[in-house]
Amino acid sequence: MNVIVFDIWGDYGHFKKFHTTASPLTFSFPPPTAVIGIVAAVLGMDKEKYWDSFTIENTKVAIRIINPVKKIRCGINVIDTKSAGPMFNRIKQRSQLKYELLKDAHYRIYFHHNDLGLMEELKKMLQAHKTVYTLSLGGAQMLADFSFVKECEAEEISGGEYIQVHSVVPLQETENMDSYLFKFEENRLYSKEIVSLRMNVNREVLGYKTVLFDMNGLPITTRGSQIMKVGSENVMFM
Repeated sequence: MNVIVFDIWGDYGHFKKFHTTASPLTFSFPPPTAVIGIVAAVLGMDKEKYWDSFTIENTKVAIRIINPVKKIRCGINVIDTKSAGPMFNRIKQRSQLKYELLKDAHYRIYFHHNDLGLMEELKKMLQAHKTVYTLSLGGAQMLADFSFVKECEAEEISGGEYIQVHSVVPLQETENMDSYLFKFEENRLYSKEIVSLRMNVNREVLGYKTVLFDMNGLPITTRGSQIMKVGSENVMFM
């Protein structure tokens, strides 16, 4: 399986959790749906149509946390854009929401698609440090930089022995944090989150996955299945 690896980072980020409303909380890393949005922005794909091109069957995504996860809270002023007028000259309603933001966020993305043409175009754009649309870490005002890391073949590692996995680890339905599949270490900060996997063109989430990760970006020791070796790193795709 051919995999493109690239880094993305920024001063601030926000990937809104689906169960929050008045005080938006953020995921600790971009979920697969956000990663696919980033790829679509690099390639300039129509935001109303690109979800037809990225499905569970033809797309694989893995995410590694590079910098330790830091979260801050700050108030953000928002307006009712529907009644603000074409030049925002008829603003009548304002409010301030307390947002949770990621600070100094840095992630490594591992991406595979069955379409070789799409993969080649993505590689060319990343290597040239070009995008069609500006990249951000969630919110449009949270601009992101990026760099191409490598392209290589991913090889599956046979299970049975404990292996360090550098990406976030998706859990199977029958697994939990007390499972014999994981070797937990002292003085570590483990966390779990439920993230969205894919959407359809109507922005309806098609599936969710519980993932395990270390808040400081340290590898997880596991002997689970479907671990892939990508260069010198071991990852698990979603």
